[in-house]
Amino acid sequence: MTASVHSWLVLVVLVLVALFGSWLDWSSRQASAAPAAAEQSAEAFRTVWPQAVAPEALRQGQVVQRQPAVAYGAGVFLVAWSDGSRQADRPAANIYCARIDAATGKSLDPQGVLVCGAADLQEWPAVAFDGTNFLVVWQDFRSGKQYDVYAARVSPQGKVLDPDGLPISAGSHNEARPAVAFAAGSYVVVWMDARQYPVYGIYCARVTPAGKVLDTEPIALDVEDPALIAKLRPPGQRWLGEHDYWWNRLASRYLPAIAAHGDGCLVAYIKEYPFASSGRPKPTALLFDPAAGKVVAGPVQLTGGAYSAISVCQTPQGWAVALADHAEGWDLSARLAVVRLDQQLQTTDSFAKPHSKEKDNLPVEYLEKTLLPPGCRGLNPGKGALSFWRPAIAWAGEGLLAATDFGWQARTDPNAITYVIAANKAGLAGGDFLWPRSVVVASTARADQAVANPALAAAPDGKALLVYEHDQALDQQLIEAVLLPQAPR
Repeated sequence: MTASVHSWLVLVVLVLVALFGSWLDWSSRQASAAPAAAEQSAEAFRTVWPQAVAPEALRQGQVVQRQPAVAYGAGVFLVAWSDGSRQADRPAANIYCARIDAATGKSLDPQGVLVCGAADLQEWPAVAFDGTNFLVVWQDFRSGKQYDVYAARVSPQGKVLDPDGLPISAGSHNEARPAVAFAAGSYVVVWMDARQYPVYGIYCARVTPAGKVLDTEPIALDVEDPALIAKLRPPGQRWLGEHDYWWNRLASRYLPAIAAHGDGCLVAYIKEYPFASSGRPKPTALLFDPAAGKVVAGPVQLTGGAYSAISVCQTPQGWAVALADHAEGWDLSARLAVVRLDQQLQTTDSFAKPHSKEKDNLPVEYLEKTLLPPGCRGLNPGKGALSFWRPAIAWAGEGLLAATDFGWQARTDPNAITYVIAANKAGLAGGDFLWPRSVVVASTARADQAVANPALAAAPDGKALLVYEHDQALDQQLIEAVLLPQAPR
C-alpha cells in the first residue's frame, strides 16, 4: 500500500469518527429533549390551589367529610360527599353537596347543601348531569337492616328537588356503592346487589329526569347463575365455618362504575371468585343500551393485575377505564394504568403477561419507581400486602387525566408517612403516559393525616376539577378541590 493511499484511508476514518461522534451527541440531545419537554408540560400543570369545598360546614363541633364525587353541568361542578361519622356508638352520616364555579373555582355553597338527612348512614355518593339538573345517588342505611339505593335531584342553582331522596331500589338485602350516568333520555343507576347473598351481582335501574324510577324490578346486568348457587348452597343456608366457604366457586361482581357515550353506557366493575387462588379480582366491562334496557355487548374481562380498582369516563372514541392495581407476582408493585375502549368494547391495550419479557402495551406508571423518594417504600394501608388505591379519570379536552391516591413510608422511621394525590395524562393512542411521572397535586407528611379518595370531572373547555378528602384529625376531615387548567400537551 502506498503512503498516499494510507494517508487517504486514515483521513476517511477520522472523518467517519467525527461524524459518528456528532450523531451520538445529536441523538443524546434529542433523546433528552422529549422527557424535558414532558417535564415542562407537567410542571406547567402544577397548582398551589387546593381549597375546601365547604369550609364553613361545621356540624356538632366537627367537620367529617368523606367519599367525594363530582360532575359538571351548566357552568358549575357539583361536589357531593358523605358528611358525618361511622362511630359504632352513634353512626350518623348525611349526604351534602356544594357547587364550585367552573370559571373561578370558588365555592358557591361554603356551608354545604343538605341533600339527605335521614336516620343512620348515608354514604358513597355519585353524581351525573342530564342537561338541566344533577342526580345524586348514594347507599342508604335508614332502614337499620341493610343498605338501599336512594337518589335526589339538585338544580345548578343549588336547590334540592327531592329532599331526603327517593328510593331507587330498597329490597330486603344489601344494595350498595351506586354509580350513575345519563344517556338516551334517562339516568342509569348501577349498584352491587346481594339478593343472592353472599354472592353480589351488578344491577341497574333507569330514572327519568323527573325522578320517576322506570325499572321497579331492577335489571340484572351481570350476576352469578342462580342454578349454580342453588346447587352449591348448603341445606338451610347454615354457616359452615370460616374454613368452609361454600361459595368459593361462585363469582361476585362489585364496585361498579359507569360512563355514557352518546346513547350507550359502559359499565365496568370487579369480578372475583373469593378465596380461589386463580380467581383474583379482575376488571370487567359491558355495554348497556338504556333505550332498550338491555346489555348489548359483553361482559368481557379487561386487562389487569391483582386487586384492581377502577374508574371510567367517556372519550371521543368511546370510553377509558383507569386502573389502580398491582402487578401480579412476588412484587406487588402499585401502578396506575389506562385502558381505552371503542364503542364496540374493543381495545388493544394490555399489560404484559406476568414473568414474561413482553412490554406493557398501554399507559402505565409503576408508582414505586416514579414517586418514591430515596429510603422509602410503598405504603399498603389495606389487608396484608394489599392496598386499594382509588383511581379517577376524566376526558379533559385534549387528553385523559388519570389520578390516584398513593402513599409511602420511610424505611428507618415507621411514623414518617406521606400520602399523595397524583395525576398523569394519556392520549387516545400510544403505549405510554404523556408525562414521565405523575404530578403530585396534594400531599401530607404526617402519620396521622392523609389525602385519599380522588374524583374527577371536566368541563367542555378542558378545565377539570379534582376533589379528594383531606383527613387532618379525627374531627377534621375536609373535602378539598383543585381546579386544573386544560391539561397541556
